[in-house]
Amino acid sequence: MTESSNVELAKRGYAAFMSGDIPGLLELCTADIDFIYPSIAGVPYATGSRRGLDAFRQFIDELAEAEETEAFPQDQFIAQGDSVVMLGTYRARARSTGRVWESAIAQVMTVRDAKIKKMETFFDTAASAEAYRS
Repeated sequence: MTESSNVELAKRGYAAFMSGDIPGLLELCTADIDFIYPSIAGVPYATGSRRGLDAFRQFIDELAEAEETEAFPQDQFIAQGDSVVMLGTYRARARSTGRVWESAIAQVMTVRDAKIKKMETFFDTAASAEAYRS
């Protein structure tokens, strides 16, 4: 795939996530997707890395149960070879406390055979943890 087609794949994934089309998002991923997410004490869904579509789906379900995504603009996509980096902002409300947290976010994706093989997420974990603190 070309770098521009990799960016388009990533954009389709974000559009599916934001519209609630989780089956559509999962179709864009390899069966053995590596989803790397920070472990954050006190944040129910933030339990670290997951592998495979079932584990990725479980993460998405746990995320939706724990918080409401209020905004997730993807401001910039940078591609090189089989890698795509998305830079944006994420804002959500923790359902257990009602508190809102917001952070700049970067997600690094690796594309293999026209599908997302790996996604690693970086953001201000302290902001997330604070929103869940009782």
